[in-house]
Amino acid sequence: MKLFAIQHIGNVCLLLFVFCGTIFAQDSTKNAPQKSVSDVVGSLGSVLDLEENLSFLQAANEIIASLHDIHEVAMSKEEDMVKKMTHNGNLRRIMNKVVECRIPFQSPGATTTTKEHEYLSSFIAVLDSINNTYNLRYNSNLSYEIAIFGYTDQRGTEAKNKEIADSRAKNSATFLAKMAKEKNLKLNISTIQGKPNESPDGKASCEKDDPSCRVCKIVLVRLLP
Repeated sequence: MKLFAIQHIGNVCLLLFVFCGTIFAQDSTKNAPQKSVSDVVGSLGSVLDLEENLSFLQAANEIIASLHDIHEVAMSKEEDMVKKMTHNGNLRRIMNKVVECRIPFQSPGATTTTKEHEYLSSFIAVLDSINNTYNLRYNSNLSYEIAIFGYTDQRGTEAKNKEIADSRAKNSATFLAKMAKEKNLKLNISTIQGKPNESPDGKASCEKDDPSCRVCKIVLVRLLP
C-alpha cells in the first residue's frame, strides 16, 4: 500500500511538472497571456485520472518546445522541407504520430457521457494550447490530422463488439469535431475505426470485463503549419 501511494504521488508530481513545463514554454512567448493549468489542459481532474496518458502530455510539451523548428519547415521551400524532416529525426517524430491519448469509457456501451466528454475536451484543450502558442509567435495556425480507434473487452459476441467499437470511435469523433469547430481548430479526422478483436496495447486480445480495453485511442497522425 505504501509503495502504491509513493508511486501515485510520483506520477502526479511528474504530471504537474509536464503541465508547468507547458505553461512556461507558453508564457515565455512575447506578450503571451498568462495561462493557468486548467486553461492549458481543460479539466485537470480528468487528466490526472489518466495517468497512462502521461506520454500524451509529454509529447505536447515537446511540440511546444519545437514550434520554432516546425515554423522553419513551413517557411522553407518544399525540397528543403523534405530534407529537414528527413535529417531531423526529432522534428519528423514530432510532426508525425507523436501524440497518443486514450479515452476510457465508464460503461460497457458506446455512449459518451459527461466523463468521456471531459477526457475528450482535455485532448482538444491541449491541441488548442499548442495552436494558440504557435499563432502568438507566427500569426498562423497549425493543422492537425488524427485517427480514432475504438476498442472493447471480450464480454459480447464478435458482431456486438464490432458495433460497440465502431460506435465508440464514431461518437468520440463527433464530439471532437464539434469541440474543434468551436475553437476554430483545423482538425482532420482521417480514420474512424473500431478494433474489437485487438487491444490498445497490441496484445493478442482483451480479457472479458477488462476496463483497459473499453477505450478509444486517439493518435495524432500529422501536425503541419
